[in-house]
Amino acid sequence: MLKWLVDWRYATVAQAARLADRNHEALRRRIRRLEFEAGLVRTSRPLAGIPTVVMATARGSATVGKPTESPRLSHATLLHTLLVADVAISYTLLGHEVVSERRIAARDMRTDGPLVWAGFRRRTHRWPHLPDAVVLPPAGGESRHRPEDDLMEHKGRRLRWRDRFPFPTEARLPLAVEVELVAKRPVEYRELCAGYRGAEHLSGVLYLTPEPSVAEAVSKAAEATGLAQSGRFLVRPLVAFPGVTRHDER
Repeated sequence: MLKWLVDWRYATVAQAARLADRNHEALRRRIRRLEFEAGLVRTSRPLAGIPTVVMATARGSATVGKPTESPRLSHATLLHTLLVADVAISYTLLGHEVVSERRIAARDMRTDGPLVWAGFRRRTHRWPHLPDAVVLPPAGGESRHRPEDDLMEHKGRRLRWRDRFPFPTEARLPLAVEVELVAKRPVEYRELCAGYRGAEHLSGVLYLTPEPSVAEAVSKAAEATGLAQSGRFLVRPLVAFPGVTRHDER
């Protein structure tokens, strides 16, 4: 869990329990021991509507060989960070390795060579565009998906697990993931979609958003730039699992 927390910055207790496949109370006890006895994690209740958040301390990061300071909670990006972590957990349980933005930046941010996980280079920016996450092709690992996970409903309809978290059939290249909570300007979406259209080191890009208006905006940009026609564009509704916000914490 410590290594995962360093990569993804922080998670709620419910998210950590889903990743570890443990009940919440057992995991809370373990977190208390890690926090108060070992000093490897710290917890916080940062905002109304957000459950307890757990993150690795500097000591915890060093313990797993990734020395870094404990992250500062950003109220402006907290919900986005937790939702990206939620998506990463879902793909992990389906047997994928998921690369965090931190790892993407460490690999591709300061190199002039071919990109591996970053989306694409931009003429108007010094650094390449970093997706929120990158999902690697399944490596034959065991899926920990359980049939009951298919039962979550979204606006009156049930969504199948792999429909919610797709991966291109027969793809052998990574899939970029963008989690969109608010709409960007149309010109920004066109720039992003044009960049992803030329990103031949990726199998495509998946946009996840809870807002139909955002899905429509990015879909229009994908059509206008030819990304949609290339078969390398996916967009799905973003549905968080219980425990990301306080009202659904169990």
